[in-house]
Parts: sequence; C-alpha cells; structure tokens
Amino acid sequence: FFLKDVFAGGDFLRMNTVFKFYFQAWALLSITSGAGLYFILESFRPQAAVARGQLWLQRGVEGIWIAGLLLLLLASAVYPLVGTYARTNHYAQRTNSLDGIDYLQSCKVPDCDYDTAGDYTAIRWLNSHVSGDPVIVEAVGDDYSSYARISAFTGLPTPMGWVGHEYQWRVNWLNKGLNAVDFDSRKSDVDTIYTDPHSSVVMNLLARYQVQYLYVGLLEQMKYPKANLQRFSAFLHVVYSAHGVTIYQVPVS
Repeated sequence: FFLKDVFAGGDFLRMNTVFKFYFQAWALLSITSGAGLYFILESFRPQAAVARGQLWLQRGVEGIWIAGLLLLLLASAVYPLVGTYARTNHYAQRTNSLDGIDYLQSCKVPDCDYDTAGDYTAIRWLNSHVSGDPVIVEAVGDDYSSYARISAFTGLPTPMGWVGHEYQWRVNWLNKGLNAVDFDSRKSDVDTIYTDPHSSVVMNLLARYQVQYLYVGLLEQMKYPKANLQRFSAFLHVVYSAHGVTIYQVPVS
C-alpha cells in the first residue's frame, strides 16, 4: 500500500510512505531490540543435560551464530559514525547551540549561498517586534535551498514557500481547476512584486495576498539583480534597515 501524493504514478510512488512510516517503525524496533537480544541469548542456555559431543556441536553452532550477529551489529554501527562525519565534515566550526538560527550569524559561502548575517539580525528583529501572523513576501525558489528562510524562522505566512513541498501538501486540493490556477500564479506574482516598475501593479498584488511586510535581503538581490529594489521606499514604509536587509511595511489604507 502507499499514500497517494505527488509521487503517485512515478518511480518513487512509495517513497514518502516508506520513509515516514519507517521513522516510527525503527523507533519501536529499537525499544524492543534490547529485550529481544536478551531472549535470544537466553535461548542458547541448555535446558537439560546433553551428551558431551552434542554439547560441543551445540556450542559450535551457537558460536557461529553469535559471531555472525556481532558482525552484523558492528557493520551497522559503522554508518552512524562514518555517515555523520561525511555529512558534517565540510561545515565550518561553530559554537554548539540548540538555537536553530544561530548558524546564520556566521554562515558564508560555500556553507551557505551567501553571507547570512544580515538575515540573522532581521529575523531576530521580526520575532521581537512583529506580533500575530501578518503575511510577509520574500523571494521564491527551489526546495532544499535558502529560500523561504524568513517564513520558516519567524513562523509568518508567505504567499509561496518551497514550490515542490507546497505542491506535495496540496495534491488533492490542486485537483480543482481554480485552485491549480491560484497555485501556479503565486510564484510569478511574487516575481512581479519584486520586478514590476509600476507601484500600482505591486500594490494590487500585495492587496491580493493581504501582505503586510515585504522583505529585501541579499537573497532577493541575488534573485533579482536587474530589479530596482530600492523603489519600494517610494510607496512602502521602511520599518527595518540594517546589514544589507530592508523590511518594508505596507501602508494601511
């Protein structure tokens, strides 16, 4: 069986089903493995007196079985050590922290797509000064990238996050034609907000998505190198400007 999602009909139709159910399955198996190992080893204890020859044979089989089991356990223990190093050895040394955005203070190329220090201070400001859940616009880009970082680290809604994931979460919803049209237009509408030179067009789109804040950071500057991103100050209020980041607030009409 599998859960029908965006991968249905392709080569990876069971991908989400397998790895998301297995997360829970492996956790439950790990809890029982300790007790299971105890009962396995207990089963090797002779329950009744046996002949010397049979005892040696039994112990030989048990020894081979235990050696094989230990070999498998040791082999499986290699991955957590080697795999963790392979995944993290290219990261620059940082102070250990439970703060999920702490790394943004000093992350630079090649660990990050750009110098994220400006985003760090801006996100801290948003979390401290913006209450409720007003909509904020930021650049839209590929999954597993730096895009949607403001929405992710502030919890503020945005017209479009990672496109692939937004699509996965709304497979059935997108089966309705009008919903699909709305979904498909969101990325291009965000692009238009950042690039269209006419303030009336930008304001209409901001109103359509009930946007209250517009974010312009280094990632937006990289995404739209030919756009005049300073033009927003002519019709939006600057509420934050520091370290290469400007946050605009949409005037209340």
